[in-house]
Amino acid sequence: MTPTANHTTTPIATPTASPTTIQTTNHTKKPTTKRITTFMRILAIFLTAIFTASFTTLLTACNSNQTPWLGDYNYNAPVAWIEPVSKEDGDYLEYRQILDLEGMITSTDLPIVICVRQSTDPAASTVIPQMEDWAYRYSGKAWFIFADASAQDPLLASLQYTTTPTFFLIQKGAVQMYASWQEENALKLLEEALNKQIQGG
Repeated sequence: MTPTANHTTTPIATPTASPTTIQTTNHTKKPTTKRITTFMRILAIFLTAIFTASFTTLLTACNSNQTPWLGDYNYNAPVAWIEPVSKEDGDYLEYRQILDLEGMITSTDLPIVICVRQSTDPAASTVIPQMEDWAYRYSGKAWFIFADASAQDPLLASLQYTTTPTFFLIQKGAVQMYASWQEENALKLLEEALNKQIQGG
């Protein structure tokens, strides 16, 4: 081993004692295994983050392509689907904007109830809770939609009514029944017709 800097060994002509072993420090660096392991962990975390972000973006894009008639969640949307949502914190309802009412209706064989209303309807205090209750109870069996009478939608414009609120029961693109609030037992008659459609007509 090469002696350390500024250190010399003086030879002794006649040794008078046992030879002394001079120990020198081994300055050879230890393998960088620990550093490599740390780097690999950081790289794995980085790649996982990229993969997760890419997958989330792709999934969102796929969902958007599958439901192009739906917009964002918006309680004040002129035409809105009362969407049942299930998450870890419980089940609840969201109002989601409908961008293309006809596209949504023709996308499913489920019966759909459309309530055409106005914000000034005195029956709102009864109609809104009833529609939300139906959305809960018939989740997965029927869809429920609120539509403002002033909404600019071609399909909505084709529905004939003289008063609000008016309910339309639609399935497979055809109106099966409609009832206005002025009719006696309108909600009861509508639910009876809805159950008939759910059970197969």
